[in-house]
Amino acid sequence: MAISIIDINVKSLIPNPDNPRKDVGDVTELADSIREQGLQQALVVTPDHEEHGERMFRVVIGHRRLAACKLAGLESVPCVVRELDVKTERELMLVENCQRSDLTPLEEADGYQGLLDLGANVGELASKTGRSESFVRGRLRIARIPADVRAKSNSFAQLSLSQLDDLAEFEAYPDMMAELASMAGTKNWDWKRGQLRSRMRVEDWQKRMRQVLDGLGLVVDPGPSIWTTPAGYRYYNTWSGEPDEFKQWYGRWREKNPYGEPVIRFSERNVLCFSQMSPEEIAKRDADSEQRERRNAEDRALLVKRQDFDALARGLRAEWVKTHAAGFNGGQLRKANTRLSLLALTGTNLCDGLIAGAGW
Repeated sequence: MAISIIDINVKSLIPNPDNPRKDVGDVTELADSIREQGLQQALVVTPDHEEHGERMFRVVIGHRRLAACKLAGLESVPCVVRELDVKTERELMLVENCQRSDLTPLEEADGYQGLLDLGANVGELASKTGRSESFVRGRLRIARIPADVRAKSNSFAQLSLSQLDDLAEFEAYPDMMAELASMAGTKNWDWKRGQLRSRMRVEDWQKRMRQVLDGLGLVVDPGPSIWTTPAGYRYYNTWSGEPDEFKQWYGRWREKNPYGEPVIRFSERNVLCFSQMSPEEIAKRDADSEQRERRNAEDRALLVKRQDFDALARGLRAEWVKTHAAGFNGGQLRKANTRLSLLALTGTNLCDGLIAGAGW
């Protein structure tokens, strides 16, 4: 592999698009140092393309130093020119940047993923960067956060490592991941994470539960109302245990409810089982319902009669009072007032006056 050091015009040096570190940060102090002492460490570059007859070079190591040299006003900088394949180039950039504390976890993760895409394996990445394999796997998990999720908030780049791990937790639920990412930069992150974890547990439970139900030949009813009892069925029984224990419970339940096909519904982490009624049970239910309706109709008719009687009695009492009250002495007036008041309060049959039922 040929290696040479030459001075290259800064205009012929281009930043590497695959550099893990996307932001070189503030280079003011470094630029001041370069003005006084010059550049003490050469850049590592690799040939790129020709532009207007001039060879262009792609920076591999030294992006921050190049930015400082431009700020310091240098026209050319010393460079180590190396012919590199894409994989080796990315390895060099990742290893060099991993040694710096200002490389963000997401930048490091994307660097690992780029090398993985080029054929590297986890063990090789760990060996090259001095990291453990579990560390590399954790970073690769973060790297799988999709671009559309990262775009959900302008503050995404400021997420901490623990928050990125939170997002990676929802890899199997992209909609939830995007919903949590939209909370970046807000005070609602922890609340939303807890809410989504609860929803994820419910969805995971229901997914496992559906597999058990499929094995039993049962289908979850997507009816518009979970709790409404279907026509021709009894009120539901509930199962809320672990899916792998449902089969045994369902067997006992079917022994008690053998007729017809059940209706199965979900409510969070509950299975609602509605058992079908037999024709005899339906006939008895309908007969009982008709009998209740007849009794209710008779009660309503009696109530109307009582109300009509009370209205007539009140009219007669009022007329009698108008006719005779003027001739009462004090004792008779008090006695009549007491009896009329009791009638108003209790009603004529002691159950429909002002102090009884809805009248109160």
